[in-house]
Amino acid sequence: MASSLDSRVIFDAILQSAAVGLFHSLNIALAPMPRATDYLEPGKDERVVASISYDAPMIRGELQLSIPTGVLGVISRDVTRGAMPEDMVKDLVNQLLGRIKVRLAQFGTVLRVGLPVRGSPDALARENTSSGELTLYSFRTLRGVVTISTRGAIDPTALSYSGSACVFDEGDVIIF
Repeated sequence: MASSLDSRVIFDAILQSAAVGLFHSLNIALAPMPRATDYLEPGKDERVVASISYDAPMIRGELQLSIPTGVLGVISRDVTRGAMPEDMVKDLVNQLLGRIKVRLAQFGTVLRVGLPVRGSPDALARENTSSGELTLYSFRTLRGVVTISTRGAIDPTALSYSGSACVFDEGDVIIF
């Protein structure tokens, strides 16, 4: 059985590796910085923010992705296909949570995912009274700092590695 600290370390590793992998697929290098549990004032750069909710037995929360417009500007036009920055970030937060969901399946945890919505850069400061622990993950890029925040709770017993789940890899074709 995992302790509270172990489950946080596991979730940190899952989230950070999912973020690095997602941005690597966009040819953007991310360098993880130490996580924080206090709200940090965002930089002076213009940012686009989106969030998405998730829940599972013993896990409930919200994931928020905040990306400087300078980072969005280096994403290939083949990938963006002329999408608005807000739509791009909503799609990226959805993809990020999808990658996390796949990794949590190896722990026997099946996440239910909400729809991505546009957020605001100062939403975290306003939501300090919300339930659940706030954790901030920052990643350096050449064009600014990408920030991912989670708010919610993870029961330590929810993350017990089983490895028995049938997990698909990125790019696998799934027939419905």
